[in-house]
Parts: sequence; structure tokens; C-alpha cells
Amino acid sequence: MRRHSTYEKVMVMLVTLVIVTIIGFFARAALSPSVSYEGRIEISASPSDVWPYLVDEDKRTSWQTGVRTVVNLMGGELMMGSRSIVIKKINGEQWEIEEEVIDYIDGQTIAVIHSAEQYVEDIVIFIEQKEGMVEISYRSHKVHNDLMKNVLAPWFAYKNKQALTISLVALKRHIEVSGS
Repeated sequence: MRRHSTYEKVMVMLVTLVIVTIIGFFARAALSPSVSYEGRIEISASPSDVWPYLVDEDKRTSWQTGVRTVVNLMGGELMMGSRSIVIKKINGEQWEIEEEVIDYIDGQTIAVIHSAEQYVEDIVIFIEQKEGMVEISYRSHKVHNDLMKNVLAPWFAYKNKQALTISLVALKRHIEVSGS
């Protein structure tokens, strides 16, 4: 009987590890296809300075990563039940995302549902007055409509978290520059 070399044993262990990892990703995608991420930032401004950047269509395009246009389908001021189309450019592709406001407290909270061919996402943004500044909290919960995207969802959550961080820093810059 032939003895297996150390090299062969290591290779078998590596192949087994890769197979188990792939199975794990598919199992995670099947059992829990959603991912969540969140971000926070403090801005030296008042809530009345910050709120328009969260709800005004033109101001949103100035700081939200990838957002090219926001079209309010109902006209008028943003409120619960308002619907918009958000045009985003992501990795060179243009996406049309339906957005519906599902919770709205003027100057404090906005919650929306994003529906697109590629995914469904709920987003909640809170602003809280602190000593001479505002803290913005952003939370997202997303489910992709494609099994392979769900398999890779942790990677997409990581990339979305990076994009969120870039957006929040851009928001802070816009508000603090316009306020000075």
C-alpha cells in the first residue's frame, strides 16, 4: 500500500476546504439571502441644514454615490407614500430603482423601499441633534434577486458599506462647505 506524501495530504485538505467554503456560501445564500450594513457620521450643522440634503432630489445627487437623477413621480413635497425613480450608475450600468417612502417624520426620519430588477432594499435614515452637531444614522437591509448575487452578498455588502462611507463623507463636506 502506497503512503500519501505530505503534499498530497495538503492538497486534499485544500480542495476539501474550497468545496466546503463554496457549499457554505450557497447554503448562506439559500438560508439567509439578505445582507445588512449601516453607517454613521456626525456633522457640524443643525437638523434644518442637514434635512434638505436627505429629501431634496437635486441635493441627493450631489452626495449619494452613483445617483444621477431622482424623479419625484407624485410631485410636491416628500411625505409618506411618495414615490420616485432613482437613476443610478453602478459599475458602468445604469439602473432604474423604484423608491417608495414608507416612514417619514419631517426633520428626523425617512425610511424607503428600493425595488429594482436586481434587488429589493429597505433603507432607514435617522438624524439626531447632539451638542452643536447632528448625527446621521443610515441602515440598509438588501436582498438580491439572483442566486449568484446572494452567494456573493457579503462581498456586495462590503462594497455597499464602502460606497455608503464615501457618500456620508461627501454629505458632510457639502453641508459644512455650504454652511460656512
